[in-house]
Amino acid sequence: DLFWHLSAGDWIVEHRRLPYEEFLSFSFPGKAWLDFEWGSQVIFHGAYALGGFAGLWALKALLLAGIGYCVNLALGKSGLPEPARAGAVAVLALNAFAYSDIRPELFSLLFYALVLGELEAVRLGRAVDAALFGKTALLFAVWSNLHAGFPFRLTLIAAYVAGEFIADRR
Repeated sequence: DLFWHLSAGDWIVEHRRLPYEEFLSFSFPGKAWLDFEWGSQVIFHGAYALGGFAGLWALKALLLAGIGYCVNLALGKSGLPEPARAGAVAVLALNAFAYSDIRPELFSLLFYALVLGELEAVRLGRAVDAALFGKTALLFAVWSNLHAGFPFRLTLIAAYVAGEFIADRR
């Protein structure tokens, strides 16, 4: 996948537009294509152009560190004690070994962790205001061009709404 994403990112940067026809597949050349991960591909292209494979590994490390940081913050907002948060982040880090290459899914994991933190803050009493809606809309607009995992945010939001509904009925 990585070389496919790098090739697509190279093409986007070179042509300064999104591809609308398949050019990477020998079996479907010219077939209509909607590149929904173009943002990741351009970022991968930039990381590779700046530092080669070391640049890509640095980007991966940065994304994984960001995921761990956001999960730690979200768990902290919920009142989980520091040792338990450290354990949870350690389990997350161990599971990150499964992602041995850099993939667009890392952006979804990062943004999912960001949304989790925002939902925890709202659940614990932070007011929902226009600024939160604006930040959320911007996050979702960016996310939708990085990876197709952005609809799963609705599952997380629905889980929080359901939890609040159940808590209110008690």
